[in-house]
Amino acid sequence: MLNAILTVVSIFLGNSDLPHNVSCSDNVQNDLLTGDGGWLYAIPLNLTTDNVTIQSLVGVLQALAESMLVLVIMILGIRIMMGGAGGWNFGELLEALPRLIFSVVAVALCLTLAGELITFSNGVSSLFPNSLGQGGLNTKVTDIIMPMGHWGRYLELLTDCGLSFPLAMAAAPFAIFGTNLGAAAAAALVVQAVVSLVTNAPGFCILGFSMALTGIIIARILLINVYIILSPLAVIAAGLPGQVGQNFTRQWIMGFLSLLAAQVAQVVTLFVGMAILDAYNQLFSSSGGDIGGLFIRYGTLLVLLRVPTLFSANSTAIIKEVGPTLGTAIMREKAPFAPGIGS
Repeated sequence: MLNAILTVVSIFLGNSDLPHNVSCSDNVQNDLLTGDGGWLYAIPLNLTTDNVTIQSLVGVLQALAESMLVLVIMILGIRIMMGGAGGWNFGELLEALPRLIFSVVAVALCLTLAGELITFSNGVSSLFPNSLGQGGLNTKVTDIIMPMGHWGRYLELLTDCGLSFPLAMAAAPFAIFGTNLGAAAAAALVVQAVVSLVTNAPGFCILGFSMALTGIIIARILLINVYIILSPLAVIAAGLPGQVGQNFTRQWIMGFLSLLAAQVAQVVTLFVGMAILDAYNQLFSSSGGDIGGLFIRYGTLLVLLRVPTLFSANSTAIIKEVGPTLGTAIMREKAPFAPGIGS
C-alpha cells in the first residue's frame, strides 16, 4: 500500500527528474533571451526605433519641438530688429541663430541618430560571440543563463511542490478501518516534495538569477524608449540661447549612452564568465568539479545583475528636467514682451 501511495505521489510530482547539472545546453536558437539575436545580445529595433508607436510619439514631440524653435527664431528676429532688446546684446543673438537652425535639422534626424547608435551598440556586442566562437570555446550561453523556454519546467515543479504541503495537511487526518493512511500519504508527499526541491535547488537558483536578468533587460529597453521619445526635446535644448538647456541635453546624452554601454558591458561580462567556466571544465572535468562550475555560474550571474548599476542612467532625473528647462527658455524668450522689460 505504501508503494501505491509513493506511486501516486511520484505521478503528482512528475517533473522531479529535471537535469541536476543546471546546464540547459539544448538547441534554443529561437529563445527570446538567449537565442540568435536575443534580447541578451542585442537591443531589438522593432521594440525601439522601428516601433510604430514609438515613432508616433517621437513625431508628436518633433512637431512640438519644431514649433517651439520657430517661435524662438521669430522672437530672436524681433530682438535683432529691436537692437538686442530684453537683456540680449546683438552679438549673442547672432550667435544663437545658427545653433537654432542646426537644431531644426537635428530634430528631424533624432530618431535616425538613435537608431544608428543602437545598431552600432548591437554590432559591438555581436563581436564577442563571433570571436569566442571562432576561438574554440566549448561553453554555451545556456550553460550560464537558463533559457526562457526552460523556465516552465522548473516553475511547474515549484508549483507542484508548493501544493504538496497543503495537500499533505488536508490528507493527514484521513483514516480507514483504524489505519491512519492519511498520515502515511502526507509524509510521503512532503518527503517527495522536499527531495525534489533539494535536488533541483541549483536549478531554482539559476532560474531566479535568469529571471532577474531578464527583468533588467526589459527595463533597459523601456528606458531606451523613454530617451528616444525625449530626444527631440534634448536636441532643441542644446540650441536654446543662453545655454539654458545644455544641462538637460548633457543628461540625455550621458543617460542614453550609459544604457547602451551597460548592454555591451553585460555581454562582455557574460562571455568572460563563459571563458572562465570553459577553462575550469577542461582542468577539473575529471575531478568532480561540478560545485566549482556552479559557483562560477552564480558569480557570473551576480556580476551581470550588478553591471547596470555601474552606469549612471537616471531617467527620472531627465524627466524632471523637461519642465524647468523649457519653462526657463520660454520665459526668457518672452522677456521683451513682458511689462517693464526692454532696452
